[in-house]
Amino acid sequence: MNRDRGRLRLGAQGGYTVVEMIITMALTTIVSGAVFSSFLILDRIQTAWEQRDQARAVGVLAEQSILRDVQAYDVVTPVAGSNTLKLEGVSTGQNPKFTVTYFLQPSGGGTSVLKRVAGLALPTTVAHGVQSIEAKCSGNTLTLVMKVDAISIRSKAEQVVVNPVLTLTPRNGTCPP
Repeated sequence: MNRDRGRLRLGAQGGYTVVEMIITMALTTIVSGAVFSSFLILDRIQTAWEQRDQARAVGVLAEQSILRDVQAYDVVTPVAGSNTLKLEGVSTGQNPKFTVTYFLQPSGGGTSVLKRVAGLALPTTVAHGVQSIEAKCSGNTLTLVMKVDAISIRSKAEQVVVNPVLTLTPRNGTCPP
């Protein structure tokens, strides 16, 4: 009889079986994997937004330089599709007119740089990573659409349009014919 009591006592002790432990570990692995993958996706989304915001900030800084010049000089040639904007100063007598030109210069790795030439000076860099500038002049409104690279370590470069699009009235009040 003592033996039967000992066996009953051993059989009554609580614990997990090997099958229960394996099932618990498998479920924990599945849930942990799902949670971890969601964190990775959220990290990628946040990184992409940060890169786009950074690209837009570069574009806005470039637009400030163009804005300052458009308010100071007359718009001469916003050539659609040429990535060039030419501005001229007011002529004083027989002197040639002072010109300011914005253009894109290709650089290594498929990127380009927005450059500014004032008069006969050497070109100066306005912004890196600008892929296109499109200046449209209609009536008394100059519209400038700029696309900038949002550089990513994880994926290929993506072009971001600088928002809001720069819309202003040129110094001479109207666009050239």
